[in-house]
Amino acid sequence: MAAKTAQAEYMTGAVYGNLAYAPELTYEEAPEYELPAPREKVRTAAAPRTRIVSAFSVLGFACAAVLMVMVLLSYVRLAEISVTTTQLENQLVELSKEEKALTVEYEKAFNLAAVEDYAVHKLGMVKPSDSQIKTISMKYGDKAEVLSDSGIKGGAVSRAAEFLSSLLTYFK
Repeated sequence: MAAKTAQAEYMTGAVYGNLAYAPELTYEEAPEYELPAPREKVRTAAAPRTRIVSAFSVLGFACAAVLMVMVLLSYVRLAEISVTTTQLENQLVELSKEEKALTVEYEKAFNLAAVEDYAVHKLGMVKPSDSQIKTISMKYGDKAEVLSDSGIKGGAVSRAAEFLSSLLTYFK
């Protein structure tokens, strides 16, 4: 029973501050502290507030507006580019079909049987007979040398004039 009374004595009352670390002290023995008196709030008449707008905030809003307009214009430009891209892709498809048709026509034009038929029937050409074909055999291999007259005629002036005329024909 004595244990119960000691336990009951210990549990009575709230524990504040450093009493939690000193269980031998009771609530009644704890030192009292003086609380400072609350300060009185002095109310003064509020001055009328005038709103002053900072130059930096105006500049910031102006920059934000300019950036929004630039983003809007870039979206418009992007839409224009996508329309142009679609048109060019359609044109590419049409041109590739035309290329295939022209390739087929080109291959028809160089059909050897058609060329031979045209040469024999339209132009009246005849294949040579064996008696018309002569074979020449040489002791040494074939050799040919082409001479040009461009190195022989004229001097530096004529070569400069030839160079200038070639430049003029290139840029025409």
